Amino acid sequence: MAKRKKSKNATRNFTLLVVILFFGSILGYALFARPPNSRTHHERVFLNQNIFDTPVSPEIQRDVLMIENPNLHPKIPLGRKIGGIWIEYSCANCTSLISNLTQIVNKYYPRVYISPDQNLTSQLLLLSWSDKEELNDFNKTEIENFICSHLVMPPDACALRGI
Repeated sequence: MAKRKKSKNATRNFTLLVVILFFGSILGYALFARPPNSRTHHERVFLNQNIFDTPVSPEIQRDVLMIENPNLHPKIPLGRKIGGIWIEYSCANCTSLISNLTQIVNKYYPRVYISPDQNLTSQLLLLSWSDKEELNDFNKTEIENFICSHLVMPPDACALRGI
């Protein structure tokens, strides 16, 4: 008789384990397999360019400023945590300004981005992961100082500047 009791306990324990796994799987699927709410979540975008001639959404800018894994660019080692810099500009005739900004962006590529924003109160807005600065005129030294002091891991060009 003792063997029979042991067998019933083993069957009962096995059944209980199967029921727990079944309901646990259903609960796990319900919690983690649903698509995220599109209003509060967007697909992370890694940009393959850094100069834009149209405005860029704040969500994409935030991804660049708070980037966790860099886009797979050969200049950035995998796994390095960086924060980008975003420069927005607003002006009527921007040819010379865009040319000057493009030179700076190319110098610090791929970690600095530019785009227009006609809603700015100043001519330039410099954005980093921790700060922002408005400029009314183009000032190369001030822009490069902002870039070098706000990049998480500044490039060699910043070290050569003494910042």
